[in-house]
Amino acid sequence: MKQNYGPSRPASALLVAEPLTAGSSAIYAQVLMSGLSRARIHHPMLTPVAPGWGLFSKDEQRYVQIAEGLEWLGWRPFVYRKILHWSSVQEPELIHGISEHSAHVAASLAESLKLPYVLTVHQYLDGDSLRITSRCKAVIAVSEPLREHLVNDVGIPKDRIRVIAPGVSDTASPLFPGILGEVVLSPDEPDASIDTGLPIADLPPDARLVLSVGDFNKTSDYATFMEATRHIIDRQGDACSIVVCGEGPQEASLRKFCRELHLDRRVTFCHGHTEIQRLMDEADVYVQTTRREGFAVRALQAMAQGVPVVTASNGAILELVEDGVTGYIVPPANHERLGERILALLSDSALRNKIGAAAKASVRQHYSVEKMLATTLAVYREITG
Repeated sequence: MKQNYGPSRPASALLVAEPLTAGSSAIYAQVLMSGLSRARIHHPMLTPVAPGWGLFSKDEQRYVQIAEGLEWLGWRPFVYRKILHWSSVQEPELIHGISEHSAHVAASLAESLKLPYVLTVHQYLDGDSLRITSRCKAVIAVSEPLREHLVNDVGIPKDRIRVIAPGVSDTASPLFPGILGEVVLSPDEPDASIDTGLPIADLPPDARLVLSVGDFNKTSDYATFMEATRHIIDRQGDACSIVVCGEGPQEASLRKFCRELHLDRRVTFCHGHTEIQRLMDEADVYVQTTRREGFAVRALQAMAQGVPVVTASNGAILELVEDGVTGYIVPPANHERLGERILALLSDSALRNKIGAAAKASVRQHYSVEKMLATTLAVYREITG
């Protein structure tokens, strides 16, 4: 059935993005652009660097304008004039900053073009790190706990915030869930970007795969996951493999910790968008240990594909996972409980299937792409009058 998005939707929305590599804002941009295409809304995007390979289809890639130095517009007036001219030619009716990192550029363009803008916030922020102007008519928070944070800690007016959870589809493209269409690949892109550890292809055919995807930073708490992994490997041996996929400043220290735990040949590290879908397809259990996150988008993707999730408790994840029904929630920094829950799923295929099916049904009901797009377009209609 064709989705009806309403007769008064805007004809054009200018999207402003940070560098789109891995992370929640990249996934959000991918889903949003695909949805705006289906709604027949022109959606040119400004971003300072080319998006990661495999993020957008060829059809979506044509909407992307690379604007080098976009984040330094205040210090480069000549560049700003060129970007402003290109933006005005697109004839947008509103501007959408798709993450907190694009707030300054979205505000500057909105002021110059005399347009309203909306800003999506994905992460927790320092109290004075986000400033919005009077042209910001709505701030989209991706979860209810994040909305409370923006009101209480950042000082955003409550009546300006709309809570819209990210959407995901359980119909996957060849390389990435939730998006249909041909995926753009670099001619030099290798088939797999796994660069260390035990290759997946060398595992026994009945080996179980435990996967985690995220940023290697101080809030991700991969150290707890590695301690749990030591316990799992001692019990499972070659019957399972552990893969962590992501990038970030803590990667070197995490690899060092793996060596100290004698896990360097048992834990596989990989990078890049194109590898994630293959791993999601193969995963038996998905793990997330983030201490604080606006919304667990990667866990949502795993659940949409029927992969049971074991996660550390934080505010946003409690909205997504029902403990013992659609996944398992364990106390933060508790590697023993984390390891026990992972082992329980690895050793019981009936339990994995039951929880995975419940997770998939929950995502389909509450976190569809159509619901995200419909509520986002409602905000567009609201701020354009």
